[in-house]
Amino acid sequence: MSKIALNQSSYTSLLSLQRVSSVLNSTQQILSTGKKVNSAIDNPSSYYTARSLNNRAADLNSLLDNMGQKIQTIKAASEGITAATSFLEQMTSVAEQAIENPLIHQDEKTLLNDGYTVIDSSMTTSQISALITDGAKIALSSDITLDDTLTITAQNISFNGNGHTITFAGSGSALTATKAAIEVTGEGASADFKNIKIEASGDWAVGISARNHANITIDNTYGINMTGENSFRISNRDELLYAGKYNTYTTEAQIGADGLATRATTQFYAPGVSADDETFGQGNWYLPSFGELLDVYGYDKEQIPSGTTEEERKMGAIGDNKKTINDSLKALRLAGADAAELTNSWYWSSSEYNSYSSWLLNMNNGIRLNSSKYNKYYVRSFQLLKDCFNPLPLSADHPEVGGSGGLTAPQIGDVMYSDKTWGKAADYDGTKTAVGVITNVSADGRDVTIMSLKNLRFKTVDEANNFEPTTPYTGAQAYSRWATDAAKTTDITGMKNYTYALSSAGFKSEGTITVSNTLNRDIYVGDTYTAQYDELVSQYDDIANDSGYKGINLLKGDSMEVIFNESRDNKLEVQGTDISSAAIGLNTVDWRTIDDVMTSIKELKIAVATLRTVASDLGNHNAIIQTRQEFTENLINILEEGADKLTLADMNEASADMLSLQTRQQLAINALSLATQAEQNVLKLF
Repeated sequence: MSKIALNQSSYTSLLSLQRVSSVLNSTQQILSTGKKVNSAIDNPSSYYTARSLNNRAADLNSLLDNMGQKIQTIKAASEGITAATSFLEQMTSVAEQAIENPLIHQDEKTLLNDGYTVIDSSMTTSQISALITDGAKIALSSDITLDDTLTITAQNISFNGNGHTITFAGSGSALTATKAAIEVTGEGASADFKNIKIEASGDWAVGISARNHANITIDNTYGINMTGENSFRISNRDELLYAGKYNTYTTEAQIGADGLATRATTQFYAPGVSADDETFGQGNWYLPSFGELLDVYGYDKEQIPSGTTEEERKMGAIGDNKKTINDSLKALRLAGADAAELTNSWYWSSSEYNSYSSWLLNMNNGIRLNSSKYNKYYVRSFQLLKDCFNPLPLSADHPEVGGSGGLTAPQIGDVMYSDKTWGKAADYDGTKTAVGVITNVSADGRDVTIMSLKNLRFKTVDEANNFEPTTPYTGAQAYSRWATDAAKTTDITGMKNYTYALSSAGFKSEGTITVSNTLNRDIYVGDTYTAQYDELVSQYDDIANDSGYKGINLLKGDSMEVIFNESRDNKLEVQGTDISSAAIGLNTVDWRTIDDVMTSIKELKIAVATLRTVASDLGNHNAIIQTRQEFTENLINILEEGADKLTLADMNEASADMLSLQTRQQLAINALSLATQAEQNVLKLF
């Protein structure tokens, strides 16, 4: 067998080429895998250490996925609590409606046995009126519609609405009078109303009215609902004498900027609030009527005469309201509020006397007078806040019942704040924005009238747009005319002009209304509210049942385990809570009385508190799991980074090596080629 003999040069070139090819293959593997250690052969210590780190990272990744699923389980329960709480709020609303507007229907036989004369829907207003004699007990056995005002002139009438509705469609006129669904009128006339519901519509309509020294008592006014402009639940006076808002905006609509006093009050907004504030911004204030000014001054109704002598004009000379209000304004001023006491001089009202004169009141002595609209007097802005306070009392047994939220009822002289709360001027500390002082509280305690804290000031006394609303108290002039020269003899149509005789007659015709604001706790509530409530309880339970995730429902008392490490010895036990209606004491109901409803409201309060506790616990567990989830994610990154530091190659270095090796390989090939060529040249000699 022949052997091939290579010269020294060729042999050396082949060996070099072999070595380069071996290293080149290794470098190509590094570049293709990105790792400098691909097996235990490369570096046993680094290889096995990196493998251990990556294995732990993989185990933690599996736990990380499990944590994410557990968080989803908690989120599902949290969403369930949110929805369940919403149903509890709806149930509370139904219960409150049942309290405020109970059905309280008793059958006709029971009413007759109790001595009532029963009225039904077949009777006309005149037929009903004929039944109302002294001492009569009247009750409704069905809803009725009045075709005219039901006038009561008898004494000691007991009127039980029995939960039925009286419908009345009718209105009065700003030039004549209001029109009531029920009017008790005349010296000695009196009536006691309870369980009554009235739906009255029309401008200047009234639910129940007491006039001409009649006396009315009523349990509460929450069943009296009015629709229409300038309508009133109850009234014991000539409301046109107190229609400052109506007067102001009627004047504004007719003469606009020429009505200097009215224009200023409509442009006013309380300092410290936005001009577009929905309650205390522009467009919500007005020039008070003559009656509203007298409310401020205070008056003894028995001292109001009719006539035109100076002595007879001193209506309102007796009363404590002005002192109370001024004391509050002074206390506010001394405490740092932008407030000032009433000026002891004349104030404009929005009430007209005739085309060229309007009514005003002297705050020094209570003298009322009419004056030319071109004279100049002081101006304050007023505002009426409807349904400001819920006077239904809190119960000792059920302190959670009552819409007032524990607030003390508003009183004349109290400070009104921009958040619609109120308090004594002595308690003012500047933490809230004071916007006015209360000058009147309605008989049922639900509506209040407020007055601005200072007199308005003006740029001029007689020019249109003479008021700057952004600086309402800093103008050069302390007073203004009622109208410009162009409008000083304009009669404002649609607004009643009061003479001395008309105004005094209006005040003298007032009656008395006493609202006890009590709940008839033994009255029958009825099945409608019960059915609504029970349906909501059923829906509540459905929400609780549907709040599970992957077979685990934390709102049904299920539990779950969350593992935090690969050895499974670090974990969190999340115990769910059964929030079903039965578990938290929330029962379906058979409401018969107000006390039954109060019991349900107490259960609802407890249920809400329970859900808040459960939500808090779930939130705490969720925070723990999320913290561990974030920690695990970071730990996985650390483990993988550590493994990479042991095995990953420097790609820049490997690339440079690759280029160098390729060059060396090419040089080795060229050297081998030259050596081989030299040997071939020697052979050619033979």
